[in-house]
Amino acid sequence: MMVKNRIRYALFVFLIFIVAYLFDDRPSHTVLIAAFVLPILSIAAAAVSYHFLEGKSAVGIIDAVKGDKKNYAAEICNKSYMPCPNIRIRFTQNSKAFYKSSVNYDIVKRRFFTDISIAPKGKNNISADILCRYRGRHEIGTESIEIFDCLGIFSLKKRIDAKTVLQVRPRILDINSIINSSNGQDQLKNKEGAVETEYRSYRPGDKVKLINWKLTAKQNEFVVKDMVSGSQKASEAFLIDLSVAERLDGDARLEYEDRIVETSVALAYSLKQNTPFHIISRPVTQKTVFTAVSFEDVYEHLSFCEFEGGFVLDDALEKYLMLDTKSENIRIITGSISDRMCGLMMSAKSAGVNISLVYTGEKSSDMEQSLNALEKSGITIHRISTPARL
Repeated sequence: MMVKNRIRYALFVFLIFIVAYLFDDRPSHTVLIAAFVLPILSIAAAAVSYHFLEGKSAVGIIDAVKGDKKNYAAEICNKSYMPCPNIRIRFTQNSKAFYKSSVNYDIVKRRFFTDISIAPKGKNNISADILCRYRGRHEIGTESIEIFDCLGIFSLKKRIDAKTVLQVRPRILDINSIINSSNGQDQLKNKEGAVETEYRSYRPGDKVKLINWKLTAKQNEFVVKDMVSGSQKASEAFLIDLSVAERLDGDARLEYEDRIVETSVALAYSLKQNTPFHIISRPVTQKTVFTAVSFEDVYEHLSFCEFEGGFVLDDALEKYLMLDTKSENIRIITGSISDRMCGLMMSAKSAGVNISLVYTGEKSSDMEQSLNALEKSGITIHRISTPARL
C-alpha cells in the first residue's frame, strides 16, 4: 500500500514541479513548497501519535476446550490531541487460534491484521474470533501497532503488550468413536468389580469425596479409599509417548500430539478406575511416576503437558518394568513404534505382564508389519482413527 502511495505522491510532486517551471509564478512555487513540506508535517504528526498510543487486552486468560469458539478483545487508546486516521493492528501469528474469516491476513508478512482509526483523545475496541484448534497454552493478541501518516507514505511500528493467554484443554471423547480394535473394544474397559479397592479409617485432612458411605454405615466409623502414593503399586499403568515427533512440523505435529493426549484422556475416562493408576509421561524414576486417583487427576495432568525431546518411550518402558511398584497391566499410547520397543513389549508379555498397545499414528506398511508381529505374540492392539481437522 505504501509503495503505491509513494509512487503517486512522487508523480504528483513531479507534475507540480513541471507546472512551476513552465509558469514560474508565485502560486505554483507555493504549491511546490507545500508539496515538499506536507510529508514532513504528516510524518511529525504520526510520530506524536506513536508516543501516545497504548493498548490493553480485555482479559488476561481465556479458558476453553478444544473446538470452542472464543473472542479476543482489546482496547487501543489515543492519548494525544492528534487524530490517527490509519492504524493497522497486527495479531500474533498463531494459526492454532485465529481464523482467517474474522480478521484480514497479510500473505507476504504472514500476519493477521485489522485496520482502525482513532479520534484525538479517543479509543477503539478491537476483537477477533478465535477457533481453539489445538490443546495447550497459547499466547494470542495484538503483536504490534503500525501507524501510517495522513498521506500513507510512511509508517511507524510500535510493539504493545495487549496479549492474552489462551488455555485450551483436550476434548473428552467417547473411546468407542475413535477406536478401531482388532481384539474387541470391550478389552479396553474394566469389568465391574474386577479391581479391588483398599480402604482405611478416616484421617483428618482426607477429602470428603473419598469416603465410602456404605462401609461407613456398616462399621460405624468413617472409611475412605486408600490414597496410593507413587511408590505403591497401581492396578493400571498408562505409558504415554510424549516424545517430540521430529519427523513432523507445524500443524501436523500439533495434530499428532493432540491425538495422543485425547486418546489417553478418552481411555482414562472409559476405564472409570476404582483404584489409583500410574501415568508415565516423563523419563522414569520412582519420583516421576505420577499416580492418579481419579479421572480429574488424569485430565488435569494431561491438559497442558509438554512433549519433550528428552523422553524416549523405549527407555521409559524398560525402566518402569524394573520398578518394584510397577503395575502388571500396562497400556501404551503412542504414534510410533521402534524395533527395540517391539522387543521390550514381547519380552514383558512373555514375562507375564499384561500389555496392550493403543496406536495413534498414521498407517504404513512397515508399521503394519510391526503391529501384526505384536498381535501374533498375544499383545492386544487398538488402532485410533484420525479425527477430522477442526
